[in-house]
Amino acid sequence: MKSLFYTIILFLNLYSFSQISKGHISYSITVDVFINEVNGCSNCNVTPEVTESMEESVYKGSKMDVYFSKNKTRSELTFLFLRDYVTISDIDIDSLLCINGKTNAVKTSITEMSKIISVDTTSILQLESETKTILNYNCKKAVRIDKKGNRSIFWYTTDLIVAISGHFCLNFGLPGFPLEFELNGEDISYKYTAIAFDNKVKKKLFDLKIPKGYNINSIEDLKK
Repeated sequence: MKSLFYTIILFLNLYSFSQISKGHISYSITVDVFINEVNGCSNCNVTPEVTESMEESVYKGSKMDVYFSKNKTRSELTFLFLRDYVTISDIDIDSLLCINGKTNAVKTSITEMSKIISVDTTSILQLESETKTILNYNCKKAVRIDKKGNRSIFWYTTDLIVAISGHFCLNFGLPGFPLEFELNGEDISYKYTAIAFDNKVKKKLFDLKIPKGYNINSIEDLKK
């Protein structure tokens, strides 16, 4: 009986050591605009050339970077010609900083931010048995279907421990961390793909001080 107990303890220790709690993941982002659904019109005068121009001018070069170290996480979402979004969180002190563009910032708690970006409870999450490898990590497939029938696809791993609470671009209610996901709406689709991983994470990335010169907004401003 004792040997079984020690075997279980050894297995759990080996599993915890195999999980990674510090690193930096880079994602590429591709965007597709659906012609027949632009502006909710099924017969709009929108050509493939127009949608291609939108994708090239607005979304080309879009990317996301996620830095994590134990209970601290920083996500950076960049869209060309649109605002950049940076979210920094520290679970140990329940604190979060959200930087919107080059001028606005919000300082709040992870608890309060989580209330705003909670997962849509009307959607259905399906966990599937299909697997694939991304950046040498084993990933499982999940599908979330919203009330309009739009299907978003996720590939998540349990090998990375990332504190995602309060991060709108990562919080999908999955039993693991997403390394690839495709968010599908009625007129647009975003696909995020992890393309690189390293463990170069500096402490200053998790600084929760509001940058000088930024307007300090309230969490209520994010709800607008």
